Amino acid sequence: MGVKVMSKLEITRVGRWIGSILKYDVIVNNICVGRIGNGESSIFSIEPGDNEIFLKSFGFHSNKLQVAIASGDVAKIKCITKIGISGAGTPWIEHQMNVKNDINSLPDKGDEMHCTNCGNEVGEKAIACPKCGLPPRSENKFCYSCGVEVNEKQIMCVKCGVELQKKGVANSKSWKRKTTAGLLAILLGGLGIHKFYHGSWGWGLIYCLFVWTFIPAIVGGIEGVIYLLMDEDIYEDRYKNKHPFKW
Repeated sequence: MGVKVMSKLEITRVGRWIGSILKYDVIVNNICVGRIGNGESSIFSIEPGDNEIFLKSFGFHSNKLQVAIASGDVAKIKCITKIGISGAGTPWIEHQMNVKNDINSLPDKGDEMHCTNCGNEVGEKAIACPKCGLPPRSENKFCYSCGVEVNEKQIMCVKCGVELQKKGVANSKSWKRKTTAGLLAILLGGLGIHKFYHGSWGWGLIYCLFVWTFIPAIVGGIEGVIYLLMDEDIYEDRYKNKHPFKW
């Protein structure tokens, strides 16, 4: 029985000023496989075959593409931002081409890892595994580096030697960080304290400048509720180790 080879989805986002500060969720067959920011080009692992692809963020929702892609091939998609009275700030995606499985066209192995729940190969930036739908680092059943099946109590993979996730400790710390961010956003969101906590100094300063409008307080309260309801692994993927000078 042959080994199933995942296909790749390469999205290049070329945004204009309107909507450029937003990060879009990449949705494949109703599963969020990752996020992409303005000016970025990212690669995601997807199931071969027919896939429905679109982007969304808050109230913005792109058109939907039906893309058929063979095993191991790369589907290249370009994302632009529409400007107009009826669609200002709306993402628009276009299918450019499929690139055949070629050693020169596939991404480096360093951009890949394995889902620790099912062992499926996923992109390093993936928020959810396209096969099982769970966050890629939510369990400890497979090694994230080599994909070999492991015991849930193992702390090191005996095949490749990497340290495995200590689920209880990791989730406990993540829950504390997520809860702290949520409370800061609800109680002190008007001053952007939760943004400073995440290292987003630019947004924090903007919140402070417009605190007199009470808009930051309202937005901060909404963000706080989102943080508290968000899955720990998704929270870690989005907010951990963010550079302090980035928005």
